[in-house]
Amino acid sequence: MLYLLRKILMTLKESIRKRLNEAMGVPDNIIDISRKLFGGIVSQIPEKGYNLGELDGTIIELKDKFLIGDYKFKGVKFTIEVVDDPTMDIYGMSTKNLSRVTKKFKIKTKVNHDILEISIMIAGPDKTKSGEFKKFLQDRKVEIMGSIAHELKHYYDNFKKSKQSLVGRAKYRTLTANKFGSITPLNEFMHHMYFIHRIENLVRPTEFAAALDAGEVTKKGFLDFLKNHSIYQKLKDIQNFTYQGLRDSLEEYIPRIKYLFNENGIEYDGLDDEQIIDLVLKLFVTNLQNWEAESVGNLLTRTRLEQILGPQGKGGEFFRKYLRGVKDYGDDFKKYFENEEKTFRFVATNMIKKIAKLYDMARDVKNESIVNWELWQKLKVPESKIVTEFKYPKKK
Repeated sequence: MLYLLRKILMTLKESIRKRLNEAMGVPDNIIDISRKLFGGIVSQIPEKGYNLGELDGTIIELKDKFLIGDYKFKGVKFTIEVVDDPTMDIYGMSTKNLSRVTKKFKIKTKVNHDILEISIMIAGPDKTKSGEFKKFLQDRKVEIMGSIAHELKHYYDNFKKSKQSLVGRAKYRTLTANKFGSITPLNEFMHHMYFIHRIENLVRPTEFAAALDAGEVTKKGFLDFLKNHSIYQKLKDIQNFTYQGLRDSLEEYIPRIKYLFNENGIEYDGLDDEQIIDLVLKLFVTNLQNWEAESVGNLLTRTRLEQILGPQGKGGEFFRKYLRGVKDYGDDFKKYFENEEKTFRFVATNMIKKIAKLYDMARDVKNESIVNWELWQKLKVPESKIVTEFKYPKKK
């Protein structure tokens, strides 16, 4: 009888733990699977005999009966992509999903219960020995395990909710596929927007929880770990963003802004530094709107004719309705940044509170113990042409 009672209590305790983890945004088993996958990757990197450049295109496929929450799949195929660069880093990971636009103009992603696909994008000197690269992976276990969990959570989110906002997905694409010249404060602003986008916010607690596990963090060490983690530090930067701070940071970029203007045929003769900052901020907002509208249009385009004329039929109606909702900030671009400032503060504050609640997932006993945005833009994103006007007329 006593044995049965203990078994019931243990089952109840496990059920409560699973529900609490799920409520905090961390599906059951995702941490254990991330740990197993990280170990599988490291074990298959050769100790010697190869250079990093020769590992480009390497496929590591790990199969098992995986279960995250109630999401089943058969394995994960990791593809290592290497770019020769002086800086050794993992600058990104990405998932591969099939999706389509529904009749109601949602993005529907096909749920994958077979082999999930994750690309690991590595930057580093081609001549780096494979053994050194293997050690690099082991030394970066906290970050890499967090990133693996991050990507798995994207798959899990698609399983739980396969339909998403088309405009939301277009905005997400816009932020990862464009950059505003070499004007770092404005590209960093785009990184802020990307970091707190809904798609990324859904995976953030899981990423941090996996990092906690990888670092074998105790409850005593939780606060220090939290404050020193890149997620927390990025959220604090976003939380502390101000429009005036952005303007101040642009002052030292005046030469680069002038170069950008020259490259794109934008007149600025006779303008003082403050007026040049006004102009670049106005153009930044305009180009963000253009990039997003182009992304929306691309998602709606299905035929070669539409590639020339733009979305037609009901898709064209949806696109025109979207364009009517694009606010023309004009010379009132300050309002745009002030609105984003409020959003940044609200979302970042709430996310900090959410990941702080993961304290209960830290260990009681310690045994011992994304992703580079600048490299992503440097290696994956081409210079975007900067224009002066919103190029999508709002037709009635």
